[in-house]
Amino acid sequence: MNMKIVEFIHSLCPGGAERFVTDLSNELSKENEVYLLTLTTSSHNKQNFYKAELSDRVKLIDLGYNGRSKILYLYKVYKEIKRLRPDVVHVHCLLNFILFAVFFYRKTKYVQTLHNKAEIGIPKYLRKVAKYLFSNNIIHLVTISKSNKESYENFFNLHNDTLIYNGRMLPIKTSRFDEVTEEIQEYKKHSDDIVLLCVARCNPQKNLNVLIQSVNELTTEGYHLQLLIIGPGYDETSLGKIWKDMAGKNIHFLGTRNNIADYYLQSDAFCLSSLFEGMPITLIEAMACKCIPVSTPVSGIVDIIIDGENGFVASDFSVEKYKLLIRRFLRERNQISEDNLYRTFESRFSIQKCAHDYNSLFVQLIK
Repeated sequence: MNMKIVEFIHSLCPGGAERFVTDLSNELSKENEVYLLTLTTSSHNKQNFYKAELSDRVKLIDLGYNGRSKILYLYKVYKEIKRLRPDVVHVHCLLNFILFAVFFYRKTKYVQTLHNKAEIGIPKYLRKVAKYLFSNNIIHLVTISKSNKESYENFFNLHNDTLIYNGRMLPIKTSRFDEVTEEIQEYKKHSDDIVLLCVARCNPQKNLNVLIQSVNELTTEGYHLQLLIIGPGYDETSLGKIWKDMAGKNIHFLGTRNNIADYYLQSDAFCLSSLFEGMPITLIEAMACKCIPVSTPVSGIVDIIIDGENGFVASDFSVEKYKLLIRRFLRERNQISEDNLYRTFESRFSIQKCAHDYNSLFVQLIK
């Protein structure tokens, strides 16, 4: 069934939700007419980060939001949806900007994907309105992990959501793979250096102080580690400066990279130290590239990692437990099957499976 679908997100800046929406739009556009509506993409390069990866089939519409006149843009979103007359509007992280359209244009089905726990993903001032919209199925809610689903059901006392795991297109190495090989070799100080990779924007949620302190202390103890940190914001923020000042000489901040697969494919482990997540796209990427996950027990992780079989999970969020986890990874990493990592991705977290599940939901809603 060919549908007209609007995917709606704030921007295409570097981030997990933005990465996911880009992949999902591309995959859905193979069988549907897909519009990607963003509040802002054109202001500067970071907001345009994933634009080049959009298929020609996906029609990108930028509303040019500048952070002011929010009420005006509520109206602009409504006008654009009314003009397009889609079968489905699929919203990511922007419930507040869709409200005018939801109440005044009912000739479409609205779907909201909750990319974090309900108590984090839904602002306080919107919770009563959100519960009304969800409970009356004016907006159909999609949750992305078991813990994400539980948080929604417990928080709102509702049980009408649909669980669809996030997916990712298979990351492939680029023409810069050999350059990355040389770059990583330059970081190594010993022939047996272990390369740890972290892909995360600069944000307190990412809890990088735990990862950085763990690597610092293990290095002092004599372990040969190199930590690569990829993501935006470390040069522009006070938190980024704090974390960079904490980091030892074997911790390297690389900024944003659009050839991320080259780094996953040449790293020994993917380190995630977050305090909370929905369903981390970076974790799915790592497994697709056969890079062993080493993670805090964050939401969504238990849906993916079986501790000791396809990754390693800490027992809590402390430095001490994360250090123990890295030590365990160093001892037991050869017991993890790379093929098992890839099979987990292919069978449960590919963008093809994810898009199929969304397509089926959309068809069901518009019948």
